[in-house]
Amino acid sequence: MRCKRKIEAWSEEEDDYVTQICGDLGRMIENVSETAEDLEAAMGRVSTAFERAWEEYSEERKPSRHGKKWWNEDCKKAYQEMGENGGPRNKEMRNKMKKTLRVARRQYFDKQIHNMASDRKRPWDLMPWTRERKMPAVEAILDSEGNSCNNEEKLFETLHNTYNAADNREVDMSSMYRELEEFEEREWVKFSIQEFHDALKNCAKNTAPGPDHVSWRLWKRFATDDTVCQFVTKIANACFDTGYWPQHFKQSISVIIPKPGKPSYDKAKSFRPIVLLNTMGKLIEKMIARRLQFESIEAGVIHPCQTGGILQRSVEDAAVALTHHVRTAWAKKKVTSVLAFDVAQFFPSLNHNVLSKIFKHFGFSTSVVSFFSDYLVGRKTQYSIDNITSPLFDSNVGVGQGSALSPILSALYIAPCFHLLDKWVKDEEDRIHFPF
Repeated sequence: MRCKRKIEAWSEEEDDYVTQICGDLGRMIENVSETAEDLEAAMGRVSTAFERAWEEYSEERKPSRHGKKWWNEDCKKAYQEMGENGGPRNKEMRNKMKKTLRVARRQYFDKQIHNMASDRKRPWDLMPWTRERKMPAVEAILDSEGNSCNNEEKLFETLHNTYNAADNREVDMSSMYRELEEFEEREWVKFSIQEFHDALKNCAKNTAPGPDHVSWRLWKRFATDDTVCQFVTKIANACFDTGYWPQHFKQSISVIIPKPGKPSYDKAKSFRPIVLLNTMGKLIEKMIARRLQFESIEAGVIHPCQTGGILQRSVEDAAVALTHHVRTAWAKKKVTSVLAFDVAQFFPSLNHNVLSKIFKHFGFSTSVVSFFSDYLVGRKTQYSIDNITSPLFDSNVGVGQGSALSPILSALYIAPCFHLLDKWVKDEEDRIHFPF
């Protein structure tokens, strides 16, 4: 089985790791300038610093399928002591071992329950513990022609073709733009350190780290150092000053997980790619997403009827609005009907050229348009399924499910449809009430 490296949480090694990273980033703060080449070089040094510290302080582990997460040092000592005193045949040692295991299990699960119920404030996550565990049937994934993917190369090619099916599709939006009024360009203000803290504050501590091995819990430790906060904020501002998104942030791992409740798992569409990004890049994306949310709503880019992917708007709001319209129609003795449809593979299908044109048409700053023109191109990803990882694939379409920018980018993508429909309805009302 493949060996994995790990730094034990809250250990002395982790303390030394955090100290070294904070020191390295603090010393780099003066090297961030306003050219794309210098920004790429700075991120290269950041990548090297993280990799060097990880290699120095992480420990190689070989996980076993028989391993237990609750196994601790007390269990290890009790097992060694039992082995030195006759093994399981020694009743006293055997009973001591059983007691140690019971205590270790109880302590581990008590800690998990406290973490879910108190720290994360999500007690409903405990509900699956009380149900029968149901695993999806293991089936060979079929390609587009219905043939089984019997080797890794064919499997990853099928997954890539499924999640990039919209690649190289021509999209003509000219008629839509002609009907929609173009917004005046707005100024883009530089990020503040407070925006860095706001973006980091609500990050879950238990999410999987990206290719850089850094979790949000570690970033919250890094953020206690003011120079680290200044460094990340300076990198974020440099990205917009230069219109450049470093290559270090463009590489990701797409973990393929099954969608729940599917009757069969023999098609790639029955699985969902969750993108794991380098955590510093993901943090900057959160800063950008919060700013885009605010500006899009404040400037009227997001239509009032939009609820998906928008802060302070939820599915409950959509349900209340729908119920209101239905009951209003009923009060006027009218018949109501609802048309609902689902857009399959929406996030992976967003056209990058369309997104760039939307930013320009709706008045976002030239620096924002330039940034996203670079952010959306030259991306690469590796697919990971059943502990098998693919080589790098080009990802020239869509936005990653797992990126903080995906919800707001998808909302901006369909915003023109809402504005256009609103215009058509109002034009129709004008023709009805004021015929020429």
